[in-house]
Order: sequence, then C-alpha cells, then structure tokens
Amino acid sequence: CRPSMLHAVRCPVLLLNGRFDQFRLGTRAYLRACPTARVEVIRRAGHLSNLDQPEAFAEAVLRFAREVADSAPRA
Repeated sequence: CRPSMLHAVRCPVLLLNGRFDQFRLGTRAYLRACPTARVEVIRRAGHLSNLDQPEAFAEAVLRFAREVADSAPRA
C-alpha cells in the first residue's frame, strides 16, 4: 500500500521488513503517515522475509499481537 493509505488507520500498525528489503528505503514515508507505527526488521531476510526467515517473521507478528492484546482495555 502507499504511505498515504495509513493516514486514517487508528489501530496499532507494525511495519515489518527484511533487513535487505529494498522497500525499507520508504520506511520514513510510512512513519510520517502513521507516526505511531512500530518498525521492526528481520535480520538476514529480504523482501520476502516470511519465506527467508519464517520463524523470525512469525515471532515478530505474534509478539506484536500479544503486545496489542495486553494493552487493550479490559471490560
């Protein structure tokens, strides 16, 4: 998606990239569009970090999901 598509997002956002992902060059534009986003980089991974480092990718997604769930207000 384009960075501008994040302007209206009001939920937690994880920008997850591989260390060697050429799209990391645009990370700052995404952070300007969504300043509360969290950036995480998967070591030894390229653009397809979920295929290059599947365990690290899954751990990052699960860690983010747990942190979001833990920070949600309790009823």
